[in-house]
Amino acid sequence: MKKATANARIAPDPPRRTLDFEKPPVVETSLGFYFSPMPKWNLINYGLIWEKFRAKYPSAEFKPPIGEMQLSLTPNPDFTDLALRALFVDNSKTQLVQIQNGCFLRNWRKTPEIPRYQHYEKVLPAFKEDWLIFVASMRELYPVDLEVRRCEMTYFNHLVRGEDWDDFSDFGDYYSVWRGSTNPDILVNPRMITIGTVYEIPHGMLQINSQPGIRQTDGKEVVQLTVTAHVIPTRQSNDELFYCLDRCHVANVNAFLEFTTEKLQQRWKRKQ
Repeated sequence: MKKATANARIAPDPPRRTLDFEKPPVVETSLGFYFSPMPKWNLINYGLIWEKFRAKYPSAEFKPPIGEMQLSLTPNPDFTDLALRALFVDNSKTQLVQIQNGCFLRNWRKTPEIPRYQHYEKVLPAFKEDWLIFVASMRELYPVDLEVRRCEMTYFNHLVRGEDWDDFSDFGDYYSVWRGSTNPDILVNPRMITIGTVYEIPHGMLQINSQPGIRQTDGKEVVQLTVTAHVIPTRQSNDELFYCLDRCHVANVNAFLEFTTEKLQQRWKRKQ
């Protein structure tokens, strides 16, 4: 098992690189803004906001919030302010909006019925549209503007055993940061490898995590490779916020291409 943390010197934004595969490993993408929590937030807000999204996202789900949740048992508790995360999902089950107090996310996710990956250039316009709907909804609930603290994008990739990789001992061929042991008698035949890295980027952070597990949808053994970039906006304008998302996307693409080896990328049939 390996856990690593690295802090790179802040440098200018690198140039944009092309990331396109015939068999992409990505199963989900997430674009989002984290804003200062609003006072007196309650469950009623979700219903009012959903009315604005219901035509596009007719299904609603509730999940635990992202981050820490504090529970307290008091006499006559008021459950209207229970901490929750609402998911508004479209009919295809591939597009959804996630909302909680302090967070707005929009996700694309792969399904067996609709497996085709949607590129950033297609997802971003939908995100912009939904963000403006959310902002307008919040203006009806609160007299102040939202203060976005960070912009974030995440790629969730599933590397399937037997398809994308064969054995943990071969991960030096898959991840550029993993060397493994050079001594044939020491630290051989790893049963599991977990990698966590955090890098500093201009006005933000980049995090890469690799975690093995069993996929619930089909029971296959996978390694989930998650690449997340967040950038702190310098102004509270939509142009600035969307520009920060572009910078997150560039950081994620460059990091993914550097973190994975050419051998692994060839398995996904990278397009030149």
